[in-house]
Amino acid sequence: MAVRNVVRQVIDTRRKQQTEIGRGDLLSIMLGDPMFSENDEVMIDELLTIFFAGSQTTANATQNLILHLLQHPEYEQAILDELDFKIVKPYCIF
Repeated sequence: MAVRNVVRQVIDTRRKQQTEIGRGDLLSIMLGDPMFSENDEVMIDELLTIFFAGSQTTANATQNLILHLLQHPEYEQAILDELDFKIVKPYCIF
């Protein structure tokens, strides 16, 4: 129930900030859509579905990447070498 309350608060805050409506983000689009304007519960359901579906997609992609790297250590080493060259060494002071 707490997640629904947070989403509800975000919706209420955005409604009060009329200047924010029309920014082109998902919530602004939904606030301007007559399908959602009369029923906050439907909007909350849709926002939570999109949010949790996105997190599952990211988790699955990360899991598949790790599995692939475990099966192919040469790719893992190539990634580690590139990270070391482009990120670690330029900022390393020792």
